[in-house]
Amino acid sequence: MKKCSLYFIIFIILVIIALSGWFSINGDFEKEEASESEFNIIDTAGTLSEALQKAKTSDKEVFAVFESDTCTYCHQLRQNTLNDAQIMDKLNESYVVVIINVNDNPEIAGKYNVYSTPTMLILDSEGNELKSIEGYYGPKDLINMI
Repeated sequence: MKKCSLYFIIFIILVIIALSGWFSINGDFEKEEASESEFNIIDTAGTLSEALQKAKTSDKEVFAVFESDTCTYCHQLRQNTLNDAQIMDKLNESYVVVIINVNDNPEIAGKYNVYSTPTMLILDSEGNELKSIEGYYGPKDLINMI
């Protein structure tokens, strides 16, 4: 009986540790989402069609960032790369930026054959793909690609 009680106590302790870790992780995601609002320093269009229209009138190309809700590298791309001063300047100067969530827009992801995230596409104002950049890149690497 003592052995059974000991196992039960160990089980309860492990459950408490697991739950505290889960709540800790969720708290970090909430903080991360709040800090993503800083990304709005880049002038972003609401939808791809709005971005394409804006690209036509401003004589720019579209920089489309495809991301998903559960993609760790997408969060890192937003926080580390797209928030970099040089990247923001380059994107604002040369592109109309649009963020596309593949979970909410599977038809757009399918149209451009986006099967992994993050994926960044450079499109002309007609929506034709000019360049595809797949995966996470830091600011020093991405600046040379765009």
